[in-house]
Amino acid sequence: MSGEVRKPKLAWSYAKGEFIIVDHYYFSILKRLVTQRYDWKLPRSFKEIEEFDPDVIVFNYPEIRFTDDEVEKILEFLHQGKGVGMFSYYLNEDEVSSNLNRVLNRLGLGVNFDEVRDPNSCYNSDDLLLVTDNLHESLRKRGVNQVMLACTSSLNIDSESIPLVYDRSGKHVLFAYRKVGSGRLIVGGTCVFWDNFSIEKYDNEAFSMAILDILEKGL
Repeated sequence: MSGEVRKPKLAWSYAKGEFIIVDHYYFSILKRLVTQRYDWKLPRSFKEIEEFDPDVIVFNYPEIRFTDDEVEKILEFLHQGKGVGMFSYYLNEDEVSSNLNRVLNRLGLGVNFDEVRDPNSCYNSDDLLLVTDNLHESLRKRGVNQVMLACTSSLNIDSESIPLVYDRSGKHVLFAYRKVGSGRLIVGGTCVFWDNFSIEKYDNEAFSMAILDILEKGL
């Protein structure tokens, strides 16, 4: 239709056994928000990701090990100027952090196999549901002032990476951003910040959409 504004394209990967956005019980709220803003698909293979040619690709808890060729393809996606989000979970559950590190270690980053607790700043007195306002300005300008991060690990980052979220003490980096060629990478220590349990708490809805917006446009 003439004059119609093109929606940015988002691929939510189901190529490696990820938690998927079409799971109504866990992601119905996020799916509604994403549908309003993005032309999105649920590709079941890297070939389908390539054919869709998205602006943003999400790997949310990929349980199946990336092949060597898939590691190279993810790096290629970044150098093509795409945004790639990679989101893990605490304690290397299902070896997801190990899997993500096959890509991230090539870039000088990594997800630690730990859990970050905060008994002094948490939701419902549960120190694994930590609450933080230690956020990068790029999040604040998108309306994010405080978030809850459940069952998160910490990150190792290099000098080229920009911390997006610390725990309240500032000791642990929990989300980070890195330019890779003309592409944009965000790594998160948790993948459940945007599920139905978390997304309506604090500013998690704005945070969820800010993560996608940064993947699309940069900081």
